[in-house]
Amino acid sequence: MPEHEDRQRDDTGLEVQDHLPLQLTRLDENQVSAAQQGNLAAATSGLRAALGSRDATVEELARSYPPDQRPQGAVFEALRLVDTKLDHIRHLLEDQLARQEREGPEPLPVRVSLEAFRAGLPLNGEVHPERGEWYWVDCRLPGSPRVHFGAPAHVTEAERAAGEQGEDRYWVTLALANVTESEEKVLSEYIFRRHRQEVRQKRHPEEGGPD
Repeated sequence: MPEHEDRQRDDTGLEVQDHLPLQLTRLDENQVSAAQQGNLAAATSGLRAALGSRDATVEELARSYPPDQRPQGAVFEALRLVDTKLDHIRHLLEDQLARQEREGPEPLPVRVSLEAFRAGLPLNGEVHPERGEWYWVDCRLPGSPRVHFGAPAHVTEAERAAGEQGEDRYWVTLALANVTESEEKVLSEYIFRRHRQEVRQKRHPEEGGPD
């Protein structure tokens, strides 16, 4: 069985702390082999993956065209109407997902980077990964639209220790593997957004918690 080789890539070094509904599923022997050979890759699912980014408005998209090709008049208004309807449908679907996700796993303290997740598992929990084991890491990233991020990962550290709140937990570091460019983009967008929230909270603590 070939040895696993960590991805060689430029890393921002940025790491953020959050509470995420993390779920760990141990990989069987065949899945481990597939992950080590690069045949079991990370994946994203959810409304963001299906609908794409909502960063650009209809007006911004129209301005991206040359002046003589920009939609105008009735065509432009029709596009705005379609965009409004799609936005309404998206919110309805998100509300439905939110109701379904209330029965999901409890959020755990997690430190997230592009390279790894460090999670504080409850000591009385059913999952206690050991160093060298492989797991499928799945979590729901906060924000709108919602998205699930999943990836194979191998355990590089595992120890019982107290967290920032003083509560003893079983802390594991899971090095992510086979994260493709599209999944990395979704994860990096979340990290940078959460980092900006952390900076804003330190400068203006009276504003409260994350968005």
